[in-house]
Amino acid sequence: MRCPSCTQLLDFGDAKFCPSCGLAVTPAPDPLIGELVAGRYRITHLVAEGGMGRVYAAEQTLGRTTRKVAIKVLLSETSDPEQDGKRFQRECSTVAELEHPNTIKFFDFGETPTGDLFIAMEFLSGKSLAQVVAEGPLAPERVDLIVGQICGSLQEAHDHGIVHRDLKPDNIVITSPG
Repeated sequence: MRCPSCTQLLDFGDAKFCPSCGLAVTPAPDPLIGELVAGRYRITHLVAEGGMGRVYAAEQTLGRTTRKVAIKVLLSETSDPEQDGKRFQRECSTVAELEHPNTIKFFDFGETPTGDLFIAMEFLSGKSLAQVVAEGPLAPERVDLIVGQICGSLQEAHDHGIVHRDLKPDNIVITSPG
């Protein structure tokens, strides 16, 4: 949920006020938290929210193992379900074929119980490039390594006819190992 006053993403816990502007807010329960998506992915919590959708952390049980996954949900209220649905399925099928080590892995896609489109992908632990850059200047060697990895990933996508429409430091995750 976003604050209706300052639009800051709210992660409430027990708070009753927006931490940015102080507005008294009552969180609406997220209908996906705790839900089982596609019979395989149990949504645990909201990770991020953008203009077109939300990213949730989820768990997938595989036998006796539980894998943490990210579920990106394209909200139907911000899209044209028929037009976006066809493009979404086409792009998910194509992106699932990508194998570059610096490209996020797609596992699955479909619809949530509420009819929104979703993508299940690997969960990345790390910091966004925006967070890393905000910490201070980077050594030229590190910049060269990061840019090379980004370009390698983009080259493979471009070779498959995919254009990343939202490439920005917030959408690049620096992990270890990188």
